[in-house]
Amino acid sequence: MGRPEVALSAITVVVGTTIYWAATYQGAGFRLSTVGANFLIAGASGFAASTINFAVSRGPTLSRAPAGPSTRRRSRKIEFGS
Repeated sequence: MGRPEVALSAITVVVGTTIYWAATYQGAGFRLSTVGANFLIAGASGFAASTINFAVSRGPTLSRAPAGPSTRRRSRKIEFGS
């Protein structure tokens, strides 16, 4: 989950709001504004879920990495004999 899912959810919200407020067609047994409201709700919930999942699954940040000389390799001088 990441940026493509967030973008798809944003597009779904835009389509839902356009259908909800701009469309005036009323078919037999359903209203097109109801379809727009469903798209709007699905897009908003998908956007929230994708954002939360993206934020949680990012992994450790740079501030959690150990700093200082412990991150460098230590070279040892080995002497044989006396």
